[in-house]
Amino acid sequence: MDRSPDQPITAAARVLVVDDHPSNLLAVEAILEPLGHPLTMASSGDEALRHLLHDDFALILLDVQMVGMDGLETAALIKGLDRTRHIPIMFLTAAHPEVERVFEASQHGAVDYVRKPIEPELLRAKAKVFIDLYLQGEQIKRQATQLVENARMYEQERQARAAAEAATRAREDALAVVAHDLRNPLATISMGAAAMLASMPAGDDYAPLRRTAATIHRVADQMAGLLSDLLDVSRMESGHLVLARLATPAAALIDQAIEIVSPLAAKREQRLIVDSAVADDVLCDPIRLPQVFSNLLGNAIKFTPPGGTIVLRARRIGERVEFAVIDDGPGIPPEQLPHVFERYWKARTADRDGVGLGLAIAQGIVEAHDGRIEVESSGSGTTFKFTVPVV
Repeated sequence: MDRSPDQPITAAARVLVVDDHPSNLLAVEAILEPLGHPLTMASSGDEALRHLLHDDFALILLDVQMVGMDGLETAALIKGLDRTRHIPIMFLTAAHPEVERVFEASQHGAVDYVRKPIEPELLRAKAKVFIDLYLQGEQIKRQATQLVENARMYEQERQARAAAEAATRAREDALAVVAHDLRNPLATISMGAAAMLASMPAGDDYAPLRRTAATIHRVADQMAGLLSDLLDVSRMESGHLVLARLATPAAALIDQAIEIVSPLAAKREQRLIVDSAVADDVLCDPIRLPQVFSNLLGNAIKFTPPGGTIVLRARRIGERVEFAVIDDGPGIPPEQLPHVFERYWKARTADRDGVGLGLAIAQGIVEAHDGRIEVESSGSGTTFKFTVPVV
């Protein structure tokens, strides 16, 4: 009979025992039970064949001398079926003359035999050999199946990656075409609006026209900046952001950044403070890295109240220079901090404009320099820090 279905079996190898004497079945069951594998008992060759049609077995223990269909006839039928021909058969034989018949039956797939009365240790040892071989074969099958599955998943991933890369290239090409086609008209619009502002007479009569021209000029410049940002993001996503790394004095980068944003800060009556004694050169792209300063300082000016203070700090830390932009504005709520570098994300405040690409671009540029950018903010004030390697 079978083992109890609720008995835990970690690696099961079912054994079929065929004998027409119930006492022999009970004896074999007691001998093999310590191996911990499920046993199926059959009292005839016909019953054994029915079990073999439904279950898989690691080993068949088959009595030679049985009433009706004997063990040799049963073995011949087992080895004649594609489903069962691979199962090893160990004969149980009671008389010496039968041993000769067992050897003659090797053509039917007999791999071994055990004499009756059965020696328990001998039977367990022999059965364990075939069970271990079966379990090893099953493990190899599982590994082979897993290898095939891994190969299939790798191929799917490769195809998906190739499709994504193709889509990214197509998007980048489309953006490049759009940017090329729009830049000249936008430049024309911006210059035309600037010329209108310069040529308009003073006076209240022209005030509405001046406001309209100023709006056109501002929006055209914003659209040109947006096109540039979209192209930068596309290049970052495709890994095509090219840097020209040169030895550049950190002090020169700071001076350039302050010079660019000073008029904006002065307009809002904000103080710009430089806190740096760094005399090192950093290895950077002298065109790309100023974009980071411009973005961080521009945000600090935008979100710091009039009359506030913004500090641009630089420190040498090991083989890197750490730049920091520190403001005393209202700060960033804690729930928004994890999102500030996400593309196309914007805090839901009325005074934010753009499409949320500035900080994402800044992060991409810093990481392309093998640096790191991070943000800290509490109840008031925000600090953006980023690092660049020294020469």
